Amino acid sequence: MARNPPQQGRGPAHGGPGPDRGPIYPPRDVRDALNKAALVHPTYRFATFCPIVLDQGGTPDASKDAMRDLCQAVNASPRVQIAAHWRGRRASWLEPLVQQGLARRIEVVTITPCVLWLSFPGPTELGFCLHKVYGLPYLPSSALKGLSRAAMWREKDPSAEEPPDEVLDLFGDGGDKGHIGCVEFLDGIPVSREALLELDVMTPHHAAYYAGQIGVPHDCEGPNPLKFPVIPAGRVFEVALVYTRGGSGAQAELDKAERYLVKGLEEMGLGAKTTSGYGRFRRRNRGAASTPATGPSDSATSESSTPVKPVTPPPPTAPSGPIEVTLKSVDQKAKVAVATTQDGREIRFPAWKLSHDANIYRPDWNKHVGKTFLADLQNGEVVAIRRKEGA
Repeated sequence: MARNPPQQGRGPAHGGPGPDRGPIYPPRDVRDALNKAALVHPTYRFATFCPIVLDQGGTPDASKDAMRDLCQAVNASPRVQIAAHWRGRRASWLEPLVQQGLARRIEVVTITPCVLWLSFPGPTELGFCLHKVYGLPYLPSSALKGLSRAAMWREKDPSAEEPPDEVLDLFGDGGDKGHIGCVEFLDGIPVSREALLELDVMTPHHAAYYAGQIGVPHDCEGPNPLKFPVIPAGRVFEVALVYTRGGSGAQAELDKAERYLVKGLEEMGLGAKTTSGYGRFRRRNRGAASTPATGPSDSATSESSTPVKPVTPPPPTAPSGPIEVTLKSVDQKAKVAVATTQDGREIRFPAWKLSHDANIYRPDWNKHVGKTFLADLQNGEVVAIRRKEGA
């Protein structure tokens, strides 16, 4: 005999949707098991066993706390030990190749928040890319390879409908008659000891317009804040490149793959919301090899143990500090902006800073040419730029 549906107003002891009830899914015994199990894969907390509650209209809806629970589960896990174990297993077979010059380890660090797999096919509709075994945020090898390939294609012949032969030789070609590339990309494994996930928020204001329910966006629609997890700025990941063809020529091909990987991470960004400045990285170490991971102590936060290429100090006349600049031009294709100082000096900087720092969407970059900005300089380089009030 079928059970009667829960009645409105019944408390959580009966599982009903009363004002004092808890989630209607998952069942209470499953929730208790999740709360007690320290090593439950974090994806289960916002996917398979995502808490479902009833909204004001009585419609089941994913819990707003699911993203918070995901971040807490990842950050509360023994992530440093897990990541060190992961890196150690890879180093056991990668290190001999590094010593032979057939592989290379590269450390990259986030300079803006990074969000991967934002469009998640689950009850929350927002999600994050976690490793299926280790449950940690990582940089998927396929995404790194695709980004590097796009960076090279854009530089060699951006107008070509098919990738140039040089791109196909380095990255390979798909299909039945395809071939592997010269260099294989491996996942980016987290190195940092700090928390790997935190919550960010986006606030769509025109849901009805985007859904096609009204023809014109207007300010009568209410904002809808949506929280989503991101990798914060300042987190380090170890990426590895492996030469696949053996013999001579390995260093030249590894140099080429490394160059376009770093170029893509710095200029194009990895993951979602890159037009808003998310997903930017910079190179952290130099040289073909770094210390292999054998335990948690290898996740050093200091860069002093990593060989660093000497950098020529900038001339003493290089300006520093906040100054007024006028936006002169923006190259949409190369994503490079040029501004002039009050004394006529030109400074160049990545155009994505206009989106990330000044909240200017990419289609509107050129609309701000000729306007005054405040640029924060360090040794002549723009580290941040913002709109001047009233300009």
